[in-house]
Amino acid sequence: MATAGSFAARIKEIATSTTLGGAYTDVEKIQNARLRVTTKTADTSNNDDGGWESDVVTWLSWELTFDMIADEAATGQEALWASALAGTQLFYRLRPRGDNSGDRQVRGQGSISIEYAGQSTEGAKYAVTVKGTGAPTRDTQ
Repeated sequence: MATAGSFAARIKEIATSTTLGGAYTDVEKIQNARLRVTTKTADTSNNDDGGWESDVVTWLSWELTFDMIADEAATGQEALWASALAGTQLFYRLRPRGDNSGDRQVRGQGSISIEYAGQSTEGAKYAVTVKGTGAPTRDTQ
């Protein structure tokens, strides 16, 4: 299996803070976490490109999505709901499971949307989407 640091296999720990550099609170009952960084481009193709298309990156964006098992007693879930209902932004921190010195982490600020869904044969879940504001940082814990 190829390795690319601790994020190669998993993103399991998500925490939130109300202030940059403030104390973070872990969010419990996380499943299927995904971080996506996207580029938008502008076409710069011209007659001098030898028949090849060319472009330049014009915008970058990031989005964090994850599922949570709905649990009123789970740490961190109420802060997500409060942020979504008030329309406020939180700071997010993504880490591999555990606070291992030297592991990489990603931090950023964003707005949250929550979808409540459940099947009659399984427990209820929340589908969470965080739309990033500004550039995230990737650094060492």
